[in-house]
Amino acid sequence: MAKKSDYLFEAQRLYVTLGYTFVEIAQVVPVSDRSLRDWAKEGNWAEKRQGFLKEQYSLHEDIHRIIRKLITSIDGDIEAGIEPSQSRIRFLGQLRAMLPKVKTYEDSIKQAVKPEEKPEYSEDYLVDLMRKGTLNL
Repeated sequence: MAKKSDYLFEAQRLYVTLGYTFVEIAQVVPVSDRSLRDWAKEGNWAEKRQGFLKEQYSLHEDIHRIIRKLITSIDGDIEAGIEPSQSRIRFLGQLRAMLPKVKTYEDSIKQAVKPEEKPEYSEDYLVDLMRKGTLNL
C-alpha cells in the first residue's frame, strides 16, 4: 500500500492545478482512485480546485483593470499638459498585446476542466471484487 505522505502532494497538484480526474491520477501515482477520493475529501481538493480556477479566470479581468487605470493616468497627464512617459506607453502596449494570449489560456482552462466523471474502476479493483465474490462477470 502506498504511503500517503509520499504521494499526497503530487496527487493534489495534479487534481487541483492540472484538472486530472482521480482515474488519471491513479495512472500517474501508485495510489488507487478510491484512496485518492478519500484524500480529496479530507483535503477539500474540490474547493481548492475551484479557488485555483477562479484565480486563473480573473487574470484577464485584472489586466483589463490595469489597462483602464493606465489609460486614465495617461489621459490625465495629457489634459494637464504633461507628456506621458514612453515607458508607461510601452507598458500599455505590452499589456494590450497580452490580452489575447491570456484569454486563450483562460478558455483552454475552462475546456480542460471537466465536471467530475462517474468513477471508473481500475482493473485491480475489479479483480479484487471478483475474488471476494462481490462481482460476478
